[in-house]
Amino acid sequence: MSYDIDPIRGVVRHYNERAIDETRGGVEQSDGRVKTLEFVFDYTDLPESAEDGGLTVSIPAGAAILDCYLDVEADFTTSGGSGTVDVGLEQADGTAIDVDGLIAAAAEGDLTAGARITGAGALVGERIGANAGQVAVAPSASLTAGEGRLLVRYQPGPA
Repeated sequence: MSYDIDPIRGVVRHYNERAIDETRGGVEQSDGRVKTLEFVFDYTDLPESAEDGGLTVSIPAGAAILDCYLDVEADFTTSGGSGTVDVGLEQADGTAIDVDGLIAAAAEGDLTAGARITGAGALVGERIGANAGQVAVAPSASLTAGEGRLLVRYQPGPA
């Protein structure tokens, strides 16, 4: 698969077969102006910011984060056995907006299959500010296992 980006409109054109890459995230219309951003990932390919021509989904500048959930599909474990996982937002160039603004220090013992972690970081219930944000998942120690689905509901800011 290959792609190119139109220099004027910024539209991404794909060539040949296109594999589904859920780690770049996706947005679906929920109800009215509320949108849901979804990432499916495992411990080997965590969501992170990327300057990739718009392939990685961003939450628009000024958006209000309504809520955030991490559905654990397979136990997350760390090399040390007692790690934590932060979920936050970064600009595409890696500059932090708030590294634990969605989920702060979710303990390894809580990241078990079937669990739903409710985000209570500083950005939940607030606007993200003047820059678009990409989701970044950061463990405190090296992960050795785990799969999850992150859902972030947001309302775009004023046009």
